[in-house]
Amino acid sequence: MILQKTINLPILAICPKCGKTSYQNFKPIIKMLFSDKIGRCILPECSYEFSTEDYKRTLEKGIPFSIMEKAMLISPNQPLENQNGFLAYLVKKYGQFEMERVRKMYFLGRAKEKAATIFWQIDKLMNVIGGLIISIDPLTGEADQSSQKKVFMQDRLSYERDEHNHLYGEHLLKSYPEKKCVIVNDCRSAVICSIEYPEYLWLAITNHSQKNIERVKAFLPQAIWYADKF
Repeated sequence: MILQKTINLPILAICPKCGKTSYQNFKPIIKMLFSDKIGRCILPECSYEFSTEDYKRTLEKGIPFSIMEKAMLISPNQPLENQNGFLAYLVKKYGQFEMERVRKMYFLGRAKEKAATIFWQIDKLMNVIGGLIISIDPLTGEADQSSQKKVFMQDRLSYERDEHNHLYGEHLLKSYPEKKCVIVNDCRSAVICSIEYPEYLWLAITNHSQKNIERVKAFLPQAIWYADKF
């Protein structure tokens, strides 16, 4: 890890172990995993350290982070269209660089079904609360309409569903506070729009009940609502 001065934070903070102003923050590899808890005391007699891995373990109130990270792996021995239809579609339309950017940004994963994509739902505290599984045509980017029933990773892994119905992409709010939020009806739309219009922060609402819509409007009163799917 790289020690650095971070925006809006002093170079040194109070060390949680020795209590002296000698704690320096880490620069995380993944921007969304930043926390002022992550760092190291620079005093040799203390040397207290709290790593990104330590921080991730404190966050795991739902699905373990390691399960999500494993689902993000892409095998070089199989065609991408057989592993993750949505990623294959993004490469075809926008190129490898943009696909990799949004894959890491939204933690896009693969499910056991052929060409199926996991749209992980992660809250603003980086808890993995679930994931929606959608089989997507790698040529058109359209979802498989053969089944009208939604499939969720939390059900498949026998985890309880989070009753608060978080927004898809909610974990990005802390990382991009300067961006105007736009809410769409579909996870795929949020990802595609983040490529087409990167000046905005794109989120999706997956529970369209009136109660949840009102909750989201109260949570993000300044957000723009865009109803159409792309």
